[in-house]
Amino acid sequence: MKRGAKVLGVLFGIYVFSYIALSCFGAYAPAVWGTAGVKWYRWAPAGFYNSTTGKWRRPFIVYLPLWGADNNYWHSHWPFPADNDPTYPAVFPGFEHK
Repeated sequence: MKRGAKVLGVLFGIYVFSYIALSCFGAYAPAVWGTAGVKWYRWAPAGFYNSTTGKWRRPFIVYLPLWGADNNYWHSHWPFPADNDPTYPAVFPGFEHK
């Protein structure tokens, strides 16, 4: 029983640290488009958003709980665009903010 708990702990640690590693190379990506362009941005760790197609990739669903917490606490963009303006940090290659 103790070995199983240790294995689960190690797997959970790998899960969390893999998300952190991906998040270190992330950027803000368009989340909601309106008639006048992008209305809302969300944090996208590396590999979560395809700038070529402009779509979010499905594998990020595995990290949904961590991504939700990350967007609400660490990469919250409120107030927007004052402090965390997505035009300031480097965005994904091929994406042009208009």
